[in-house]
Amino acid sequence: MVKSQVQLRSTIMQFIMRKQQINAAKTEAQQVINNDRATPQQVNAALSKVQAAQTKINEAKALLQNKEDNSQLVNI
Repeated sequence: MVKSQVQLRSTIMQFIMRKQQINAAKTEAQQVINNDRATPQQVNAALSKVQAAQTKINEAKALLQNKEDNSQLVNI
């Protein structure tokens, strides 16, 4: 039981870290969107970061779904 709690906490921490990564990627993407002179390379780089971060958050959500009721965490 203790091991399960430790694993759950670890998974939750991974979820939080990945959520922070996607928020940072979204912030960067918004800055590119707001830049009237953004190059296609900047747009593509920002999009790639958002997509990569979203993949990580989806993976973290999937891990949590196997743990306990994570409905509150999934909606973060």
